[in-house]
Amino acid sequence: IMEWSKLWGRNRHQQSASQEQVIRGVSLVHELAMNILRIGEKELDKYFDSVGVKTDSPERFKNHRNFVTKPDEGKNLNVESICRVIALGWSRCDGSVAKDAAYKANNLLVKLEEISHKRQKIPSERKVSFQLSDVAPTPSFYNHVLSCWSRSTDSNAEIEAKTLLERMSLPLETYARPDVFSYNNLLNLHANRGNVDKAEALLKKMDEPDHTIPPDAYSYTIVMNAFQKKFTTSGSERDMKDPTKAEELLSRLVKKFEESHYSDINLRPTHVTFGTVLSMYAAADRILKEDMSRGDVTRKWWSRNILSGADKQKMGWGAENAERILEWMIALKEKGKRKTVGKKDKTDNNPVDDLILVNNRHFLTVIDAWAKAGKGVMGAIRCERLLERLENLYQSSGGDPKLRPGPKHFGAVIDAYSRADDRESTAEHAEKFLDKSEDLFLHSTNPNDALSNIVYNLVIDAWSRRIGHKSGERANEVLRRMIKNYKQTKNPSLRPDVISYTGVMKAYVTHPDGGKEALQILDEMKEQFKSGNVNAKPDFKAYAVAIDACVRNGLSIEAERLLDELDDSAKNQTIFNTVMNGYRIEGRGQEAET
Repeated sequence: IMEWSKLWGRNRHQQSASQEQVIRGVSLVHELAMNILRIGEKELDKYFDSVGVKTDSPERFKNHRNFVTKPDEGKNLNVESICRVIALGWSRCDGSVAKDAAYKANNLLVKLEEISHKRQKIPSERKVSFQLSDVAPTPSFYNHVLSCWSRSTDSNAEIEAKTLLERMSLPLETYARPDVFSYNNLLNLHANRGNVDKAEALLKKMDEPDHTIPPDAYSYTIVMNAFQKKFTTSGSERDMKDPTKAEELLSRLVKKFEESHYSDINLRPTHVTFGTVLSMYAAADRILKEDMSRGDVTRKWWSRNILSGADKQKMGWGAENAERILEWMIALKEKGKRKTVGKKDKTDNNPVDDLILVNNRHFLTVIDAWAKAGKGVMGAIRCERLLERLENLYQSSGGDPKLRPGPKHFGAVIDAYSRADDRESTAEHAEKFLDKSEDLFLHSTNPNDALSNIVYNLVIDAWSRRIGHKSGERANEVLRRMIKNYKQTKNPSLRPDVISYTGVMKAYVTHPDGGKEALQILDEMKEQFKSGNVNAKPDFKAYAVAIDACVRNGLSIEAERLLDELDDSAKNQTIFNTVMNGYRIEGRGQEAET
């Protein structure tokens, strides 16, 4: 049993077992454990038969439980610990696949309780081969079963979980009292089923002064994650107030931790806790744009999500708040540093110092939020400032690798400037950050720092949005630079793809020789595809851009030739209209009619 348990134990990730293997393993050892319990039950029944006590009904032993296990018990290898390991295994199984996992774990608990009841009736001087402490379920066992119910897809899961929790709360009903893990499992059940209101109500109940089990940091995190899941899942139930509600929970948690004078580590929020709220705000602008673009937006939705506050009418509201949460995290971290200054005992770990571990992922989330917030140059400038802030923190930390800016951070700033096409210098700014990215990462041996064609494509796109004859040349220079770096480094991620070439053709559309240049680039794409670069194969958009460039430069005959190369299934009315319009401009009505 213990050998099989390695598939779902503490070091389970080293085993690389599939869900099917885990379920098969737990099912096998479950039957072995039931055999052990039957042997123990027969031994008990034999004793009771010898003293003339009938054991036909388990009810005979009900409500006589004066033995309560403690969390630190059950560390030795005994019957209870074996069954507990199996219950843990069932809790690690996907409830949608192993649909009976929770029932099996619950049945194992009930059987162990029955054996414990019988063992408790035997006088201590009349010993059998095992003690009551060998079989009495511990709190961890009950919590593993509750965890199974929290993951179960069964319609009765909530009822079963609440029933078990209520039994644990009543004297003489179970061998263990509920703890915060027990209630967290019930919170998880509500969160997994999308019942945010129930999860929030339970957390509020746990927060009441007369509740015997107060919530911990994980309790708050579960409910915050429930809000996040609801917010990021598309549907009419999504509410733009969800990030604010999650932040209110975070504020309550931080306040309670501060009131404990930073001594209660169970209430200590982590960077993950803050990261949940930060990521919700970071996604808010994108989600708002998606919802506003839907055709089924009602007045009720508009009133709830847009007109509920003046700030929410502005795009960038989410990025602004995400940056505010990031600043909050940094301030708390700095507060922890100030509290540890001057301490002689270097082994003294200050909880405030460990409160928030701000890392480069948090910065990337906020930078990306500003890049996609639709705020133009202002958003790009905010991205640039955040990157500078991260670089300064990295330097002041003495080179903490968790604060080291990476290619994705520079790529997000480049993305922001490529989208901000309402100022002439945006393309130059994007290329400036490409230069810096090459200086830092082009020849890096760290695979996490490898550059890709994405940042080059973004700069090419920035040039393609610029009006002017030089845009095509500048975009083409970036493409040639990417090809040169690909050949130098042999980095497959730097090989140009269809997006790279199409972007350059797009930049040439308004160029005096744009048609000729587009045709040459399209031919290069075909040659690249023939030589093995499958990602360079021209698609419909590539042909459409090349046709547009030809038409704008009086090469409608070439445009029609490209139209003929397209598969009939890819052709549409727009592409035909483009070619006909070119012939019209050139005064060639007969070709247009043909």
